[in-house]
Amino acid sequence: RSNEVNISIKNNALEFLKDDRIHSVSIGVYKDGRQYSGHFGELTIGQNNPPTDQTFYDIASVTKTIA
Repeated sequence: RSNEVNISIKNNALEFLKDDRIHSVSIGVYKDGRQYSGHFGELTIGQNNPPTDQTFYDIASVTKTIA
């Protein structure tokens, strides 16, 4: 089951990264008492600096859809 979650995280991240306006994405999932996360892309294009667990993102009004 954990492999399914990780595959889903990767597939969704790669789909986001198809949009030229998006160059990095981090996805976290909490399911059945377990935590999963994945980080993809670059924080700064061409700098080979991928996001990590410590990366902060501006999410602006996305929080409205979460609430």
